[in-house]
Amino acid sequence: MADSDYNAKILQLLKSDDPANIELAFQLCVEHDGVYNNEVASYLQDHVLLCLRYGLESDYCSTVTELNLEEKGLKSLPPELGQLHNLQELNLWNNHLASLPPELGQLQDLVVLDLGYNSLKNLPPELGQLQALESLNLGTNFMTSLLPEIGQLRGL
Repeated sequence: MADSDYNAKILQLLKSDDPANIELAFQLCVEHDGVYNNEVASYLQDHVLLCLRYGLESDYCSTVTELNLEEKGLKSLPPELGQLHNLQELNLWNNHLASLPPELGQLQDLVVLDLGYNSLKNLPPELGQLQALESLNLGTNFMTSLLPEIGQLRGL
């Protein structure tokens, strides 16, 4: 398949509303050794979690400072989220998260974390490592107590 045909097919998948098609586009990019044009790269960057999972657009991911995953129907988060070392704001409001990966504790620059309207019963103790955190929304979850580590977050 010619490169222009390949890129056109990838773009068609990425422009789809079907998550399976979008994930297929990522798989095809990996199989094609991560070679694609700038337009494809731009569309890939709209899906930061998939970029992390498939190891694509690493340079872009390393510059992400805000990530809005509000109302995405997420049931889990990939541990690779901890690789977004420059992330300052993470919005996970109104998803279906029952737990969080401990790797969230690696987000040392995180200032705002919105976990409201999820299904969380507890938090990983690693959240106590988020020393830059100034705003934490835990409203409308299923927690009955907070971790002692949350008390270590002096900026809250």
